[in-house]
Amino acid sequence: MEAFAEITPDTAKRNKLFRVLQGRKPFRSFKDTINHVDLADAYYAFRSLELLKRAKEWCDGHGIPYTFREKATENFIRGSAMPDEFDIHDFLDTILNKNADKLRGHFEPDAAICWSNTNEQFTVDEYIHLICEYPGEWSGRIERYDVIAADGWHDKKVVFVARVCNKQGVYARTVSFIDFGDTENERIQLLDENWSDIGEPPPWRNELRIGKRYKDEEIPM
Repeated sequence: MEAFAEITPDTAKRNKLFRVLQGRKPFRSFKDTINHVDLADAYYAFRSLELLKRAKEWCDGHGIPYTFREKATENFIRGSAMPDEFDIHDFLDTILNKNADKLRGHFEPDAAICWSNTNEQFTVDEYIHLICEYPGEWSGRIERYDVIAADGWHDKKVVFVARVCNKQGVYARTVSFIDFGDTENERIQLLDENWSDIGEPPPWRNELRIGKRYKDEEIPM
């Protein structure tokens, strides 16, 4: 934690981190502070890189072979561990802001979007219509993400956790999976969102008469 505080470029944030580390309950205070000053993603990226460095040093010291993707690690510590130009934070903002045109640009025309928690599957047009009709105004943030990529950055996949909240204080969390497929244009071929509300679709969504069942099985309650 001290090492991260030392490399934090913003002087005010750096001083704040050092203050909480010298106070009572430094671990809890540090966690609360990095979330408050919007440094959580940077800290966890830094911590992951440090753990990778230690693992590499240990393997080197014991003569153990390993595979290490330098490009993925470099992108991750920069806070942009997305394939090429894809920005996961911008993608979430586009959904929450209900920006139909921009959202369409993230998908292949024949992409599939699944909501496994309510057993629904949508086309791109259906998904965009659903997002634009979704009740309320929402904000949110990415809590964690990771990239799975084969050599050469083909067949890329992203797993992320997001937390959202509306103006009435209703919170929801999703663990989502993005598959870009073997493409070069970084457009999504499959988006599988697993939201925290498990069950049948609500009445307002049934009234839209869009989508279909994702799987021919009952949803566990």
